[in-house]
Amino acid sequence: MSSSILASYQRTGHSADVKMHLILDGKTLSIGQMGPDFLILDSPIEHPPANAVLFISIDGNESKREIHLPQGISTNSPRVVIAKSAESP
Repeated sequence: MSSSILASYQRTGHSADVKMHLILDGKTLSIGQMGPDFLILDSPIEHPPANAVLFISIDGNESKREIHLPQGISTNSPRVVIAKSAESP
């Protein structure tokens, strides 16, 4: 990368500090990627359908929300289907 491009990026570029994990039955599972109706776990476990808490922190702004895992989690696939929890407003 040229020094002029690097200098321009350092002045205007921003890389958000994003942290995501799932809290399920007292276990914390790291999330590598998330979409509108799914997430990809770094290390999936076996778990039947259940409610869980999704934790997201972007640049220190934290949020938690109740979600439902209608198909549960399988060690055969890191992709997990998520839905709005019946207990969420």
